[in-house]
Amino acid sequence: MRIFFVGVIVGAIITAVVAASLYFNLMQKKAREAESKVTLLENEIKNKEKEAKDSLEKVIAERDNLRREVEDLKAENSHLEEEAKKRAEQLAELKRVLDDIKKKTASEPENAPVDEKTAEEQKRMGELQKRIKEIMEKSLVIGNELPDSVVKDLDLSETQRLAVNDALKDEASRMSGALKEFIKNNSKIAPDEVDKMDFAKLVINAVTAIMDDVSKLQKIGEDKELAQKAMEGKFDLIEYLGKNSPTVKLGYALYKERRKTIDEISRHLTSEQTKKINETYLRDDIYTFPPHMPLSFYGTDFSKLEE
Repeated sequence: MRIFFVGVIVGAIITAVVAASLYFNLMQKKAREAESKVTLLENEIKNKEKEAKDSLEKVIAERDNLRREVEDLKAENSHLEEEAKKRAEQLAELKRVLDDIKKKTASEPENAPVDEKTAEEQKRMGELQKRIKEIMEKSLVIGNELPDSVVKDLDLSETQRLAVNDALKDEASRMSGALKEFIKNNSKIAPDEVDKMDFAKLVINAVTAIMDDVSKLQKIGEDKELAQKAMEGKFDLIEYLGKNSPTVKLGYALYKERRKTIDEISRHLTSEQTKKINETYLRDDIYTFPPHMPLSFYGTDFSKLEE
């Protein structure tokens, strides 16, 4: 009986141990599952935190980019306002120069009766101005790249186009130097002030320096023979004003720089292409400076000064 009782107790203990072991294993499994879920949740939280951080950084970066764009736009707007102000001042200065020229050349009141001779002179001058204007409209602006229409007209390859553009860029620097040198030698403006001038200011001051010659040229229409020569592009400033006149000196200075450009271009273009660009777009007697300020020495052969 005692032995049976002990056996029952031992059996109960074994059963309890087995049950406890099973329960422990079950708890361990649940704990592992819970731990796995916690790990998954922690990873998910980390991913969400990373996504939130990345999203925040992206928003901050976009905000910073927008701020930079706003600052750039403000700076560009300020620059454009300064440019507009400067152009307005230049136009006012050019108008002043032109008004001075008109005053010097005006021999009669604007509303005075026009006799037959005067009417004929005005007609000749009008025709001459129209002819020169037509030629000048094709003149390339110094420093600008070739327009597509000119590239097409000259039938240039891409290599040729790039070579010509390089030559035009170099010409702009040399033309600026030529104008500065002329102004320094023919005006009372301080050299350091001349060195700071852009093309528009340089052209205005160059025209101011040749105003006396311009006054003489305004009277070409009074001479039928001279007017006809001018119409035909055969009028010679050198003969009319003299080789030592400011206008001829200016024209010759620009002519020398233009010839350097044509010589450089001729190394990359055919003779036919070179001839066409020289006679139509880069003439030796007409120059168009930026933004669009022309100087015409139409019909003058400056090459004779090289002899």
